[in-house]
Amino acid sequence: MHLADRPAGRRLSAALDDLAVTFRGMTARPDESNCTCHWGSPEELALLRTPDVELDPDLLRHTWQAVDWTDHAAVLRRILPQFAPVLVAGHAEPVFGLEEAGYSFARGRCWQEWPDDHAGPVREFLHAWLAHSVTDPEAVVPAHEVFAACAEASGTVGPWLAVWEAQTGALSDRRLAEAAAEWEYELLGDHLPWSVRWYEHDEEEMRAELVAWLLGHAATGSARRTRRRICSTGYGCSASPATTAGRIRTGPATATDERRPGRRVTRSRLSASPPGPVRRRPAQRVTARPSASPPGSVRRTRFRAWPRPGHSARRTDAAGGRSRRAP
Repeated sequence: MHLADRPAGRRLSAALDDLAVTFRGMTARPDESNCTCHWGSPEELALLRTPDVELDPDLLRHTWQAVDWTDHAAVLRRILPQFAPVLVAGHAEPVFGLEEAGYSFARGRCWQEWPDDHAGPVREFLHAWLAHSVTDPEAVVPAHEVFAACAEASGTVGPWLAVWEAQTGALSDRRLAEAAAEWEYELLGDHLPWSVRWYEHDEEEMRAELVAWLLGHAATGSARRTRRRICSTGYGCSASPATTAGRIRTGPATATDERRPGRRVTRSRLSASPPGPVRRRPAQRVTARPSASPPGSVRRTRFRAWPRPGHSARRTDAAGGRSRRAP
């Protein structure tokens, strides 16, 4: 794929080339299997046992999303030379979010514990991908989505926050402000802004570290707009980052903590102005008037109510006649 001739683009291109060279010739296990109803046919499964054969996009997506491979690490190594460029190009097509791709990395039996000649190229690719998304104006995938994928792939946010902090300039600040806008609502409810699926990952620890970095990094001046977003609706936020805990909790939750995990914040609670009076709909008017009757006939009264939208008024005979719709 073509990447812009910028430092971040050249670094990412080199990382993709390194992945292709490192994992060239890799295959799935000879006895690898999966459900033919939900994954693919035996012929498609045989492609994973054949090195360097490109999979069609739909089969590739089913492969990295599947959770029941016998040896997911081997399958991941088999598809990485094709999977990584698809991620960079924004063609992964996850169901909910790009963190699903990170989950596929995490299922690879701790790729970080692979031999250095395998783990190193994967680590460099993730770092180069995030740096590219933060600093290159032509990056396809939003930086906050790449960040979530990297965090889910590694189970930590620290290294990826360091990558973001190392970038300077108006574009990286704008990317950070965009990320803050995407993350703010979930963080206010004491939730991580993406789904953590791998059982070994500590969601609360990642959330607390992310919040502390956002507040502290914004206070240093590189992204003050982020801090203004975080503090824009009050809750005791002042000029000092230490006082923003009332807005977004940074420590562990307690049983009486109104902002504990599981207690989500609604939009009405985010408003700084007090709620206005409740407006009630006026009651329906019902009028009764005598209907015109021929001389000598039984007197009947017709009742007519103002109809609700989508409903027709009914005419009821007081003498016990059947109700029928008014013409």
